[in-house]
Amino acid sequence: LALDYMPIYDSRSQSMVAIEAILNVEQSAVLANLDARDLFSIADESQVAIYLSEWMIQTALSFSQRLVHADIEIPFVLEVRPSLFHQKGFVNWLADQLENYEVPPELIILSLNEACLNAQRFDVASQLTALSKLGIELAVQSFGSGNWSLLRLHDWDIDRLHLSAHFVQEITNSRSMEAMTEALIQLGQTLNKKVIAYGVRSAEQLAFLNSHHCYLMQGAFLSEALAEVDMEASLLQGLIGDIDQNAPYYDSYSDDSESEDVLDFGFDRDRDD
Repeated sequence: LALDYMPIYDSRSQSMVAIEAILNVEQSAVLANLDARDLFSIADESQVAIYLSEWMIQTALSFSQRLVHADIEIPFVLEVRPSLFHQKGFVNWLADQLENYEVPPELIILSLNEACLNAQRFDVASQLTALSKLGIELAVQSFGSGNWSLLRLHDWDIDRLHLSAHFVQEITNSRSMEAMTEALIQLGQTLNKKVIAYGVRSAEQLAFLNSHHCYLMQGAFLSEALAEVDMEASLLQGLIGDIDQNAPYYDSYSDDSESEDVLDFGFDRDRDD
């Protein structure tokens, strides 16, 4: 197994503002045919998910440590599986890991799925509060999907909402999905949460998000996930503010309805370079 890293961009400055650790199973001859989500589902049925989640966090922290020592501080989005999150000693374990790897808590964003947040026999609110007190930011995965109660956004320590890729990818195909996506963005902004759009695949989707002041985003249109060595080389070379050169060409332009510093990553299909 390996971890790849998916950049998250701010479209106003076209700069990378965070990187998300993504499980890569392609290097495993045994697991290569499994989708990462299927692997998680299998692991979640046993205690294997605890060890898998611990390994993912420790691997990402090791990478973050090297970057911090090189004077590059960029937040890491780390997924934590429910079986590990629901451990009573998880907060202390994570605090120990941050100390061991010398990574500031402010550089960690924990990504929590619906199963983490809907536990009936576990005090989720107190766990979130304890993590928040450490200085860690907390994000809800696939916001808008599932059965997670929106009322908890008011009561719980949640900093970020990761807008489901399903909504983003359908906004140019369905007026109802467009309306729902707009409503979810507005809800997050009204509650003073950072809304990050996932799965951006086209200039049209990006333009829609910009028009609704949702500037934080990730997806294949901006950059594919990078192997650790490639991400490290890119960051160390001072390319943190540049769009991945392997991605399609982006020709920035201003939207007259927005301020001049809002960039739309306009895709110029007629260019040969």
